[in-house]
Amino acid sequence: MTDLARHVIIDQLREGAPVRWTVRGGSMWPTVRDGATVSATPGDVRPLRAGEFVAFVRGPALIVHRVVAVEPGGLRCRGDALSRGDGVVAWADVLGRASVIDQRSLPLRWPRAPEIRRCSARRWARCDGALVRLDIAGLRVAARGHRADEPRHVDDRFGRYAAPDDGPP
Repeated sequence: MTDLARHVIIDQLREGAPVRWTVRGGSMWPTVRDGATVSATPGDVRPLRAGEFVAFVRGPALIVHRVVAVEPGGLRCRGDALSRGDGVVAWADVLGRASVIDQRSLPLRWPRAPEIRRCSARRWARCDGALVRLDIAGLRVAARGHRADEPRHVDDRFGRYAAPDDGPP
């Protein structure tokens, strides 16, 4: 977002006009993804509760984060993907209640057998850009019950081990 666009959005919200814009960044991933369209509605923000989205300014930045707690001096906010919060955001810096209007869906798929074998030695792996925790014990349980000399394959539709002579599940 350019400086001019950010200033226009902030000015419009401070004048009381609702605004839509495209957010950039990953601080709210996966709830609000990079490129999502959000809307902010100015007004009385004191009835905001924990869990709602809020738009606020922090220095020159325009930020949309989740409210964690409401305090007498302002709101305590944090991005969903961040380990640390924003601290207390003063009431004067809060621009309005925010909501997600539109965003692209997350591409999800089951990992294929070569990916499982390649990642089985690690506890964390990347799958389509997402960091996934592997359940190694779950893979052992799924493979249990087959003799070592019996051929096995992975049924990609369900991500489970099955003997080749088994029919469709």
